[in-house]
Amino acid sequence: MGQSDARVIHAEMTDELESSWRAWHALPQAVLRESPDGTPVRTLLLRWRTETLQARVAVEEYLRSNLEHLPEADWRASGLRFRRLANDFPAAASRIELARMAWDLPLVAMHNPLLSAAAQGQLQEAIRTWLQLCVLEDKLQRLLVFEAAGAMSESVMVRELQTKRTWEPAEHPEWLGFEAEGRLQIRPAQYAVAQHLIDHPHAVVQLNMGEGKTRVILPMLALHHFSKQRQRRDAGEQQQGATLRMYFLSALIHEAYDFLHRHLCGSSAFNLRLFLLPFDRDVDLKEADARALCCTVEHCREIGGVLVMAPEHRLSLQLKRLELTVQQHAAPSHDEGTAGDAKEGLAERSAVRNQLAAMEALPVIDLFDESDELMRHKYQLVYALGTPMALPSGPTRWGAAHALLLMIHRNPLQIAGILAKQGVCKRRETPAVVTAGCRATVDEHGDPGGGSSFPRYKEAFPELRLLDGKHLPQAVDALSEAAIRELLARPPDRFWWLSRVSSAVTERIVPFVSDATCEDAGLRELLERDEYMEDLLALRGLLAHGVLWHCLMLRHRVEYGIDRGETKRKQLAVPFRASDTPSHRSEFGHPDCAIILTSLAYYFDGLSYLEMQTALKTLLALGDNSQRAIYNKWFALSEDRMRETDRIALNKVEKIDISNSCQQELMWQYYRCNVETINFWLSNCVLPIETMQYPQRLIANAWHLADNAAKRAGGFSGTNDNHRLLPLQ
Repeated sequence: MGQSDARVIHAEMTDELESSWRAWHALPQAVLRESPDGTPVRTLLLRWRTETLQARVAVEEYLRSNLEHLPEADWRASGLRFRRLANDFPAAASRIELARMAWDLPLVAMHNPLLSAAAQGQLQEAIRTWLQLCVLEDKLQRLLVFEAAGAMSESVMVRELQTKRTWEPAEHPEWLGFEAEGRLQIRPAQYAVAQHLIDHPHAVVQLNMGEGKTRVILPMLALHHFSKQRQRRDAGEQQQGATLRMYFLSALIHEAYDFLHRHLCGSSAFNLRLFLLPFDRDVDLKEADARALCCTVEHCREIGGVLVMAPEHRLSLQLKRLELTVQQHAAPSHDEGTAGDAKEGLAERSAVRNQLAAMEALPVIDLFDESDELMRHKYQLVYALGTPMALPSGPTRWGAAHALLLMIHRNPLQIAGILAKQGVCKRRETPAVVTAGCRATVDEHGDPGGGSSFPRYKEAFPELRLLDGKHLPQAVDALSEAAIRELLARPPDRFWWLSRVSSAVTERIVPFVSDATCEDAGLRELLERDEYMEDLLALRGLLAHGVLWHCLMLRHRVEYGIDRGETKRKQLAVPFRASDTPSHRSEFGHPDCAIILTSLAYYFDGLSYLEMQTALKTLLALGDNSQRAIYNKWFALSEDRMRETDRIALNKVEKIDISNSCQQELMWQYYRCNVETINFWLSNCVLPIETMQYPQRLIANAWHLADNAAKRAGGFSGTNDNHRLLPLQ
């Protein structure tokens, strides 16, 4: 995207926000006033509640007397009385049954088959009136509670008084039952959103957070779908409609399911069915399992149920079908001894694939709760296929990342000046570090473990974060040039050859590495070896294309971090859903981002005791010269804060004794946040294994999630900021 395009989008977003702001402030502000005759509000509310209660009791008595009345003159009445005595015929309707009669007319006839069709219709109208009185009684009770709270609840009381029914109970009797059973009243804005999604099933609607999207609107849409399916079934229509699929965030799906189950299923007046369909790649699907899945979705459609899913469940089902297709096409030839088994396996996979395809072909209505999060453009589900192989140019890529991070750690004067400018960087001198997995010990230097805070010593990486704002773009350009010039002036061992290039080549390297618009223009021919160009390309990706600066903008343990829980799958940094809440099954798709964020996470957290042990064992497995060269870097960074006795005990690699637990504890305290130690551990123990790549990947994202053949994929969200990034239909 060019700068002109970015300015246009920025102007459009600004205009939208200003228009929304003006519209909000233009709304009339309602206030509470005293009654014309001076009657206190509480007195009025108590009077109205009493009148409503009396009316509700009178209507309920009328309903029960007519439902239970069996005329003496009718010869069928005697038989019904005997059946009542034998408990073979309902004697009295419960309140749940009364509410259900508001939309289920045959239930009225079941309780009193002697009623005429006209009488049944009159009773159903009276039942709807009774439900409206129940809702009004609950509303008056809420108003009394708000009035007792005083001025603190005045705004809530005003909103409650402004809430009125803007829909016809005869058209949506299930909503009336939902109001009465949930002891709430549907607000005009909630009805407007629900009706808009009914009329436009492909739309995405914004409604502010806390306005009842999940608790009110979703049940309204589920009940509307349930009612339409029942009407089709009662009318004997051949076309049975579509299955309603509701999508929730993984963290909220169980809470949403429990709420919907409690208010819409067997314990309520609706008896609506909910179906959970969890699925991931680890599920070993057989033909019978796939057929059962397809039949379940078909049954859900027939009875007007609701399919509750997380986005990864549906995408995983799609990718499973594609994976089976790839496996079938890539199936190798077999000798005669195994040909029969191979043929059976191919037939099984083909049958499973066909069942999954049949399930995907069923008509559906997709409804997304929190659509802005479910359809984020960054979200994707990946199925890796094939044999894992090493990351191309892996040592070069993490060598470049560590070289630049070490350069920031040294904090040279020019870079320090750029970072010190207002609005560019935020530093934190005493961060919370070392999460679960580290041994909790504290020495007399105040060097703690187990998640406490500690001062940032010389060997530790400074906890800083770049701030996204108007000052950052210019600062990033300056930082990129300063970083490569500092690297050319003091190259690390990995880039030793930079110290040997001529000044003319240096002036060609600086813009190539720091400016994304600059081409190599014959730079490759000026270098002695092709490997040197590979080093420059790695640095160019991190600096000129902003990968390093992007990673330094993210918040540690809020947007990324190390998952140290029992369910951790990798030692790489993973995305976080919230503060200290890792997304266990997620990972960063960009290898260079994963390398930098993993390095930063371990810089800030420090190594655990076991990780430190692994680093030492790996070090001692090297040759003598390599041991000395590497260990001397560790020691040089941490030497200044060591006590004299500790300095003498740890100044040479030959003095390290893995079996000496006291020495190992001491080394862990000094080296666990040492950037050279962490870089060595990552480069030799973590990154070569954890960054393995697969030759093929199947990917599904928000565009696949919104793919609906009938263009009936909609939803709502509390924000509208990213509506330009939503997938198209």
